[in-house]
Amino acid sequence: MLNYLKITNVALIDNLSIEFTDGFNVLTGETGAGKSIIVDSLNFVLGGKVNKNLIRSGQSFMRVEALFSAPFDEKIKPIFDDYGIELDDEILIVRNYTENGKNDIKVNGSTITTTMLKPITSKLVDILGQHEHQSVLKEKFQLEILDLLGGEVISKLKNDVSDLYHKLTNVNKEIDSLGFDSHNRERMMDLLSYQINEIEDFGLKEGEEEELVNERLKAVNSEKIATGLNLANNELNYSNYSVCDGIKKAISALTSISKYDETLEPIIERLDSAKLEVQDISNTLQDYLGDCNFDEAYFEKIDKRLDELKLIKKKYGNSYAEIMDFLDKAKVELDNIVNSEERLESLNKLRAEVIDELYKDSLLLSENRKLTAKKFEYLVKSQLEDLAMKNANFEIFFEPIEEKDSCHFSQDGLDKVKYLFTANIGQPLKPLSEIISGGEMSRFMLGLKNILADVDDINTMVFDEIDTGISGNVGFVIACKMANISKAHQVISISHLPQIAGMADKNFFIEKKIVDGDTKTNIQELDENGVLGEVARLSGGQNGSSVSLDHARELRKTCSDYKKNI
Repeated sequence: MLNYLKITNVALIDNLSIEFTDGFNVLTGETGAGKSIIVDSLNFVLGGKVNKNLIRSGQSFMRVEALFSAPFDEKIKPIFDDYGIELDDEILIVRNYTENGKNDIKVNGSTITTTMLKPITSKLVDILGQHEHQSVLKEKFQLEILDLLGGEVISKLKNDVSDLYHKLTNVNKEIDSLGFDSHNRERMMDLLSYQINEIEDFGLKEGEEEELVNERLKAVNSEKIATGLNLANNELNYSNYSVCDGIKKAISALTSISKYDETLEPIIERLDSAKLEVQDISNTLQDYLGDCNFDEAYFEKIDKRLDELKLIKKKYGNSYAEIMDFLDKAKVELDNIVNSEERLESLNKLRAEVIDELYKDSLLLSENRKLTAKKFEYLVKSQLEDLAMKNANFEIFFEPIEEKDSCHFSQDGLDKVKYLFTANIGQPLKPLSEIISGGEMSRFMLGLKNILADVDDINTMVFDEIDTGISGNVGFVIACKMANISKAHQVISISHLPQIAGMADKNFFIEKKIVDGDTKTNIQELDENGVLGEVARLSGGQNGSSVSLDHARELRKTCSDYKKNI
């Protein structure tokens, strides 16, 4: 439900807060006092189009905050998860708009766009008025309303149809992936075979490129390597003296005195090990030096292999792992094509089975929708009769369903419906969108919301002066219907009818005041005496007269008695 609305710098409002109850809220006031500004502000914070002229004169921005509390439609949480916004027991929406066109929207502290906001707010508030929220005129929405009224039976059938439709979609995709003609099939087989053979014949080994690069580096620098080896070898072995000879002499000298000092024995052993290690190093350097000759043919072989490897990488991947992955996928794809005829036959058989089942379930769904439609038609006509439209007629037209081989399946089934309406006896039924007037649409929507009150998931419903041109007993009927809805939903009504004001659980009075030479819209919550005074005013009675107040008390009691019995 909408807990509060805070409005800053919108038209005649400088700073205003409204705290709503969870039942029936009614806002009344003199014509031109600013009732429409409240709805404009609510539309703004819910993601509606911005009218820069709504920014209060002399201010550079306008700002509206709306706080909603749980429970929420279960469809909201996945939206918050997708946006990465935390959802707890409250949703705070803050929208700020500046005169230079900067639009800033935050939901629970996270910045989002208008496009992101609308999927959230469409699950929170439904605004109904003569010129608001006319989605019921769209045929897709008309089908959704019918399904909503159908309850669990239609919901289950729709899920079955949706599951089969997605299964059919997946089968069709796989068939399309195999659907080569003979020429393209052979061409793809030749291409894949060539790619597989080229990779396998190349014989790439993991780490081969790194080894080739190192070998090429050694070959290019073979002269420098040879010079370094010679220098190292010469340091170990002079022509008339070697490091090993020096170590031998040192061992001999220490051995001759070790009989006098036993602690020299470990040193002699270490020198003996060093002599062997130096001798081995010397031999290794001499062998390495013998092999360190620049081989131009070997160098060219390395370069050629690297060039070929570069081409393979360009075609199939930037690394050994990527090339092997390409090879594996190519083998799988080739195998699928080779076996495609058998697979295609199997898929076509499965497709025919799914279509049979989908068509059967779609027809069953359609039959149940038609049963629901008859019930719906009766309920709508009853509601319209209550609302002084006893000559109105309403029917739901179902387009004929084509034969199985010609129809176009969807996840919603095969039905296409139109709401047909006429307000007058003897006049033909026509599509609702083509014939219904603004006032008729308001009453139609009020009746519709009464019918759907127990199944509609949107918690807050706003009725924006849908009672225009209505008075007397019909006014009381409208008040009763709004009260009915308020038992399952929060209702906020902008109204000028005393019957609606008398039915409210919480009343607000909107007025214009001149403060220090400036006109401002103000709103106040009315106590019981205030409610009686406002009901009397709306009834046209003299201000404060005992007769008008007695009439207001009587109406208030009648409304209270009605609410106790619903």
